[in-house]
Amino acid sequence: MKLLKFLFGNAPVAAQQVAQNGPDNSAAKQTLSAPGNNAAAQQKLAAATEALLNTKNELELKTLELQQTLEQLRLQQQVVRHATNGIVICDAQQPELPLTFVNPAFEHITGYVAAEVLGRNCRFLQVTNLDQPKLEQLARAMREGKSCTVILRNYRKNGKLFWNEFSVTPVRDLQGKLTHFIGILDDISERVEAEAQNKLLALKLEENQKLENLDLLTGGIANDFNNRLTTVLGNASLAKLDSPELSPVRAHLASIEEAAREAAQLCKQMLACTGKDTGQPRKLDLSAIVNEAAQLLEISVRKKAAVKFNLAKELPSIFATETQIRQAVLNLVINAAAGANTHSAVIHVITGQHYADRAFLKAAAPDQDLPPGSYVYLEVADSNSSPSATDKPRGNGLGMTAVLGIVRSHHGAITMQQTPGGPTSFRLLFPAVEGSTTAPKPKPAPPSPTNSRPWRGEGTLLVIDDDETVRMVTSLMLESYGFQVLSANDGPSGIKIYRAHATQIKAVVLDYTMPQMDGEEVFHEVRKIRPDARVLLVSGFNEGDATGRFAGKGLAGFLQKPFTFEMFKEKLRTILPEFEDKR
Repeated sequence: MKLLKFLFGNAPVAAQQVAQNGPDNSAAKQTLSAPGNNAAAQQKLAAATEALLNTKNELELKTLELQQTLEQLRLQQQVVRHATNGIVICDAQQPELPLTFVNPAFEHITGYVAAEVLGRNCRFLQVTNLDQPKLEQLARAMREGKSCTVILRNYRKNGKLFWNEFSVTPVRDLQGKLTHFIGILDDISERVEAEAQNKLLALKLEENQKLENLDLLTGGIANDFNNRLTTVLGNASLAKLDSPELSPVRAHLASIEEAAREAAQLCKQMLACTGKDTGQPRKLDLSAIVNEAAQLLEISVRKKAAVKFNLAKELPSIFATETQIRQAVLNLVINAAAGANTHSAVIHVITGQHYADRAFLKAAAPDQDLPPGSYVYLEVADSNSSPSATDKPRGNGLGMTAVLGIVRSHHGAITMQQTPGGPTSFRLLFPAVEGSTTAPKPKPAPPSPTNSRPWRGEGTLLVIDDDETVRMVTSLMLESYGFQVLSANDGPSGIKIYRAHATQIKAVVLDYTMPQMDGEEVFHEVRKIRPDARVLLVSGFNEGDATGRFAGKGLAGFLQKPFTFEMFKEKLRTILPEFEDKR
């Protein structure tokens, strides 16, 4: 209006003068045509025009700013609407801090729609009995008007728990008064689960490393112990040769040999339980395997329980890997002992035959759709235990999961019977080999006249062994057979001696485990010197583990420590057949 008045404020006066004096009124004409009045009007018109342009520019600028603000608000609205994190706003001026806004991601995460939660406090999501300290931390921060981030468990609408990384931030007005809180929900359930799995994996790796170290230690001890037993058995055998037939000393020497053989069998079981005796699947007598492992089983649980055996005779064979079956038996017995809650607990180990129909096998684990038929079973039952302890991994690190894996790989099944507060029993079933019955092993027949006839060799043999006592007793045995003996205490020395006497040396008795160069390396160097060299490998480890790297390479034979005078002689007869006619 001011602008209009400014532009047209003098127009009525001029018009009135024209009306009073007429169109030819000279005064009016002088007023309108006066140079001063015309210049002033033009100046006012120019100023008004400039003001209009400035106003127009300001309006356009304000309009542009308003459009940009609206676009920014639209983008922010889209961000909030499409954000993967849940966003909530609650009124900080109300005592209950009611929700005034939730975005679609909140609805997706929690399962609640906006209409169900607006006006309510967020407490309906909380799990107070699990995360009370975190909730108290969050409540304290909101009381103090501070930001806070906590990780806690919340309930979805369907009752399921999820892990929520919840961040809350205060919002204040221009005067600094707290008006609202903005909360950000981040469903980190997958991350928490992944971290838990990684932690569990790390623990398993650590446990496996410990078990591997234990296996190495056990294998090393068993190997060294077999070296000692070789010395004991060898010297006892040599002493028997030097003693008269009717001497009472021979009975004592026989007892020494028997004790050493039993100790050697125990070492063999130890090596098997560390996985050193891998072996191949073959027909086995389940009762015989358990019976052979009886001593080790009794020693393993002696302080916690007694072991009673009820092993069926003449069972059908099973086709299995002996080491794995032995490991499963040992693990079940040790697990049963671990659950024993009295020193008078008894663990029963039972074998037998069972016809399993389809319904029985369907209820067993694992569900492999096994065919009905005859199965040989091993049952381990405790008389007084805490059932919850039976599924804990013990012994060689094999838990029930590992036992289940062994059973699965043999196309068998496993069942469990559990009495509340009473005994727990596990039964492993393995398919019986059709038409096979394993009768009790006959006692070894006395030596045949052929084997009992004296046998002697001649020429030179080389003994390479880092253990001095084993090297000495081995040399004495060979000398008693009629051989001349060269010996070396390590691989490099043995190779040097063999290179110097390759044409005279009939065979090499080579230890598998030695420092600097092991038996495999020495074997290859010897065969380079003489491709037809006969090498007898000796080791405290079982044959399957010791000879695995020599397959197809011309190894003459293998002899496991400890060995007796007769065992050593019989092995030499097989690799040196040219002396059979010189007995």
